[in-house]
Amino acid sequence: MRYACIILLFTFYSCQENGQKDVSTLPSMTGGINELVIVLEEHLWQGAVGDSLRAVLGAEVQGIPWQESIFDLVQIPPKAFTRIFETHRNLLFFEKGNKASVGFQENTNAKGQLMALVTYQNTQELKVLLKQYASVIAYRFQEYEKERLRAQMVLQTGLEKVFQKHKVDLNVPKDFTLVLDTTDFSWIEYSPKDKEIIQGVLIYEIKPETPFTTWQLLAQRDSLAKQYVQGETTGSYMAVETQHYQPWIKHIESMGCNALEIKGLWKMQNAFMGGPFIAHFIQDTTSNRILAIEGFLFNPGKDKRDKMQLLQLVLESAKMRPAK
Repeated sequence: MRYACIILLFTFYSCQENGQKDVSTLPSMTGGINELVIVLEEHLWQGAVGDSLRAVLGAEVQGIPWQESIFDLVQIPPKAFTRIFETHRNLLFFEKGNKASVGFQENTNAKGQLMALVTYQNTQELKVLLKQYASVIAYRFQEYEKERLRAQMVLQTGLEKVFQKHKVDLNVPKDFTLVLDTTDFSWIEYSPKDKEIIQGVLIYEIKPETPFTTWQLLAQRDSLAKQYVQGETTGSYMAVETQHYQPWIKHIESMGCNALEIKGLWKMQNAFMGGPFIAHFIQDTTSNRILAIEGFLFNPGKDKRDKMQLLQLVLESAKMRPAK
């Protein structure tokens, strides 16, 4: 009965215009980052429908050499949907109805909450729906998590000279500090003394005549890292791991320019240290340069997904700054 009421609420609010609901009166959302509660009958979850959902919503995060899924999935049958779940940050409902549909609603029972409702007439139709829209559902929940992170982020305001030099603006969290700043290479990181974690951001330029290919860019990157990102052990320096893990590559647009996104694993040569990284190599034809913005993580023995998600947000925030 409670599940049915929630669906009616969902439908009712989805018909209202934005702004009519007083979000300030709602409780705070619950649940962990990237956790998704799926309200679905058990027999469907254990069958082909569940397989389709796990294949997309439980897919491995690209560019992380450890098995971590894009969402932490929690499946419950409708009868188990109690008050404890009503304020969860991410809710995905399935319900039989008169026609097939996929809809989304924000701030239904909690501030910052995103709910999705999939209605279907029969199991076969549901399978077709998921084939068409499972990736859309995943994308919407992923983007909404990013929006939450952006809203919570307090920005660092002491990096004006760094950004001006590189002709770029970035949204960097307040607790990141400047480690190194040279003519063509800047290093910013979060590295608290009481925790074994490093979240770093590197900003540097690569020779404009460098061929815009993965291995040429990474070779130039490693040359700069060897010079500037050195470990505590004598002779140790940062490099991209290519022998045991092949980088993941995607063509994207950044700052209105053609860019290459590379995700992979970095290591400290001659030392025991490493982790995932994400880099954007940007063809800035206006300034005749290749600008690189890179995020790297050292977080031994712990999950990497959420920390890397923050670094990706930093990279995605890049905006061109006109030279003064």
